[in-house]
Amino acid sequence: TAIGLGNKVDQFRENAIDGAMLVDLEGDDFRELELSNLQAKKVKKMIKFTKELACEDSAGDALSEMEVKIKSQEDTIAELKKEIKALNNENVAMKMQLEDAQGSRIQSAPIPQPLPVSLPCELITVAHYQGTWNASKEKFTKTKQKYQKQRCFNYVTCNKMVRTYCKCTKGLFLCIGCFANHKVSVAMQDSTDD
Repeated sequence: TAIGLGNKVDQFRENAIDGAMLVDLEGDDFRELELSNLQAKKVKKMIKFTKELACEDSAGDALSEMEVKIKSQEDTIAELKKEIKALNNENVAMKMQLEDAQGSRIQSAPIPQPLPVSLPCELITVAHYQGTWNASKEKFTKTKQKYQKQRCFNYVTCNKMVRTYCKCTKGLFLCIGCFANHKVSVAMQDSTDD
């Protein structure tokens, strides 16, 4: 927020961008975080400035002070992860209450198995003339329509028609917004498994 980007904090939190990941961000990553080119330049400039300060200040006191700050930030991150997990649990409970209030449970797609570490989340568009995922044949069904759309998996709150799915869960069609939530939940699941 010191560089006037306080309104972008939520995008960084939703994508679990910490200090280590921040220094590795590139052009496409900033666009995905909805930062303009000017805002991305500000962030890059502050990262460069911070790195220069760290190199210039090599005194032992400054190093131990930095270690204390890092430890404090790591503690804050751990607390935030706990809060996110609690909010996710609360969100699931609220969705279930909503479904009960509507009078009937909405049939949901099967919950995907835990993801192997080697399969990162990536939003993929279904090829032309392909419909739903056939798990038994391990391929998409063929359709007569060139651009067959499916309802977003999060149809309780989203309801968008899309042609995209995550690489790690071929049967679950997701819009870009729900994909971001999915990616965060996968990252959180991976961090709690460690």
